[in-house]
Amino acid sequence: MESYENRELPMSTHNARSPDELLDEFRSLLQQGQELLDATANLSGDAMTTIRDRFQFKWEEARERLQDVQSYAVERSQQARELTTTYVHDHPWWAISVATGVGVLIGYSLNRRTAHEKAHAYSTTRH
Repeated sequence: MESYENRELPMSTHNARSPDELLDEFRSLLQQGQELLDATANLSGDAMTTIRDRFQFKWEEARERLQDVQSYAVERSQQARELTTTYVHDHPWWAISVATGVGVLIGYSLNRRTAHEKAHAYSTTRH
């Protein structure tokens, strides 16, 4: 098995664009869709059919782009999960130590907040 140090999260092989580029393109398509809807407010007949056809085409493009982003996100999360699993298997005590430390910090902060709230409630009932 390849060590986590030598592995990277590669870009999707089916998608050369970054998620930010895809989201920008998706926003642009949504804006164009809104413009097409606004343009149909006073149209009827053939002009309306043409606008609807253009909108349908743009909407399908947007859905395809959104599926690309979703596929990319799923792929990246699976790769991150695999890297995490590999790292934890290679360094179990370190992972246990970190998890314990995080748990202690969360417990301390919650306990401190609860103690502060109790002290505040006590001080307001005394007056």
